[in-house]
Formats: sequence, C-alpha cells, structure tokens
Amino acid sequence: MPLNFDFEAIKFMDGSLTAVMVDEDGDPNRVIENTEKSYIEVKWWLKTSDPWILNNTTFHLSATAELIGSGEVTPLATLDVPVTTPVVSWAVQMPITPSTPPIPDGAYHIVVLLTHTAPYPTGDKLTRLAGFAELPIVQFYTHEA
Repeated sequence: MPLNFDFEAIKFMDGSLTAVMVDEDGDPNRVIENTEKSYIEVKWWLKTSDPWILNNTTFHLSATAELIGSGEVTPLATLDVPVTTPVVSWAVQMPITPSTPPIPDGAYHIVVLLTHTAPYPTGDKLTRLAGFAELPIVQFYTHEA
C-alpha cells in the first residue's frame, strides 16, 4: 500500500508500506493461536533525492486489531525504528507477545500505522510523513487441548 505523504510539504518523496502476519513457525498466516508468539513483518521503502534528510530521525510503528462485529480495538504491538544511516528501505518484525488474558477469539481487521519524528530544539516532533497498511482479516483462536 502506498505511503501517504503530504505532497505539498514532501514533494521529493515516494514510498510503499506492506505488512504480513506471521505465526510462531515463521510462516505467513491468517489464522493465529492467541497463546503463541507471532509477529507482524513490516517492510517499507522511500524514494528520495536526499536520503540524508532522514538521518537521526525515528520511525514509529503501531499495530491494532479491531474485532469484526463489535468494533473493540486491541493494541497488538509498537516499535520504534531509529534511522542512523542514509538508508531508504526497512524490514522489521513487530512481536506480538501473548497477553493475559489472551486476545479474544474472533476475526480481526489489523492496521499497521507508520509515523515519523525528527529532532527539534524543543524535542522530537511528528513530521508529515505517515502511512498505513491493512492486513487481510486474521482469525485469532484458542487451541483446545
């Protein structure tokens, strides 16, 4: 899914963001046992004429799951990705550690949000660089022994 930029402010950038749910075995999966570890694999790239502009900044990822039907939202994971070199593509894993209580059984719409901060004299501030990826519907379930 394309990254969403404020093109008036960032005319020199293009990019893309994708995300996939991965089960404990390391396989992409849409059915996840809610008592096992899993992760969301997130990849994004930017096309820019000056990759140094991102140096010493930070990307922030957050993933939420919305239960289909009730609309109840469950935070799944967050991850900060500091940029310390002029790279233009990233691939990270956002671990989803089993919670207590576990994520309730059901079908979920999962969204990964990417935001970006840059240092200012008064502290880090959000930039206009942001994007999101929607995963296919994922089923969380409790394994019955």
